[in-house]
Amino acid sequence: MGQIFKYGICGESRPGTGCGARIIWAQDAKGVKIPLDPRAAVYMVQAKDGLLIATRQAAPDLDAMAPTGMAVGHFHTCPKASDFTRTKKGSA
Repeated sequence: MGQIFKYGICGESRPGTGCGARIIWAQDAKGVKIPLDPRAAVYMVQAKDGLLIATRQAAPDLDAMAPTGMAVGHFHTCPKASDFTRTKKGSA
């Protein structure tokens, strides 16, 4: 099995686009590549005694050989996400 992740910089493959943040490229179960933002806050939410308790989850270690943990899709945190929005054929 080949490498299933790699580090990258948002916009590095398309000059003039992206925010320049460090990202992790991963694949979903169907093999679709996904840019992940490992530094975004991720919380586990649980109900306890009628309250919702939020516990911040640890971000993946970017320097680890194979990062594991929770991460947010970079499209949700990138201020320049619209640089990568695909328009459907036939739409204006």
